[in-house]
Amino acid sequence: MTNNSEYEKRCFIVICFVSLESDLLQISERLNGEREKYETEAEINNYISKETIK
Repeated sequence: MTNNSEYEKRCFIVICFVSLESDLLQISERLNGEREKYETEAEINNYISKETIK
C-alpha cells in the first residue's frame, strides 16, 4: 500500500510540473507578444516624428 501511495505522490508531482511548464510557456508567449508590440512602438517613436503622426 505504501508503494502505491508513493507512486501517487510522484504522479501528482509530475502532473504539477507539467501543468506549471504549460503555464510558463503561455506566459512566455504572451510576454514575447507584448515585447514585439512595444518594440514596434519604440521603432515608430524613434523614426517618425510626433508631428508626422499627428
